[in-house]
Amino acid sequence: MEKFTNSTEQREDSFEKQFSNRETIEVLDGKVEVVDIIPENLEKEIPVLFASGWGNTIKSYKDSMKIMSEKGRRVLGVEHARQGISENSLKNEQTDETKKYPIEELRKAFSILAVINKKNIEKIDVIAHSEGAINTAIAASIEPEKFSRIVFLNPAGMIGKDNFYTLTKRYISNNLKETKNNLFQQTDKTRKKRFANFAKEQITYIIKNVIRANNESKAISETDVRDLLKELKGLGIKIIVVAGVDDALYPIEKINAHTKAEGVDGFLSVLGGHIEMSMQPEKFVPAIDSLLSKEEINRDSN
Repeated sequence: MEKFTNSTEQREDSFEKQFSNRETIEVLDGKVEVVDIIPENLEKEIPVLFASGWGNTIKSYKDSMKIMSEKGRRVLGVEHARQGISENSLKNEQTDETKKYPIEELRKAFSILAVINKKNIEKIDVIAHSEGAINTAIAASIEPEKFSRIVFLNPAGMIGKDNFYTLTKRYISNNLKETKNNLFQQTDKTRKKRFANFAKEQITYIIKNVIRANNESKAISETDVRDLLKELKGLGIKIIVVAGVDDALYPIEKINAHTKAEGVDGFLSVLGGHIEMSMQPEKFVPAIDSLLSKEEINRDSN
């Protein structure tokens, strides 16, 4: 028992040290911060990148990243730039195809690619949460050979026509619902703490980044990546969609209706809301790891 306890403590200590060791990577004329977790028990060849939702940070996914690393996977997280990576620098990198996407999403897409390339990663799996679905899809369309599987978790850009007003309305409604369920009516202390930390990260991001955060939210409402799904699947990238039945921000019925037409490789409906993975990582991360490892994925698994 003592040997097991010491081993567990050593793994946790190793994770904490690596998580706190932020690396700065240059992206065009800007910089992003990266966390790169390499577990002692590395078992799986392809690493996993957590692509964050709007206003979320690496800390928002800390528990999820820890559990994924315990599955024997190398895990990366990206802290997107709050300043820098100018529009002019992006224009030099754009193609006719990428010009149709908002600058805010291109900024993040090129950041993801910079991390993958500067880390000399040949292939990567991605868990793309919320807004992360948009910039991950764009990144994969630019360098598809770098991507193996993408799990689009409660994804933005897949519900059909949207606009800034209705997105803002859903965002407020969803936040009120999440606050009620995870804080005021919640008895689980761990879940309450996780929600408080998640909310703190998002509020801090918005306060420190008001103009860019506002531009990002507008970009999200204007971007539709459904056509990209067919393209990415055709290029050999496995496309898996995971949607929460209680997600008020991106309703499951809309995601399901639109992704069926795209012929994704797998669709998983799960209990919970928009941020459920961060609230219950012990339940969600092993399930997602399994999806990333399966040879065959059912279209309507649940």
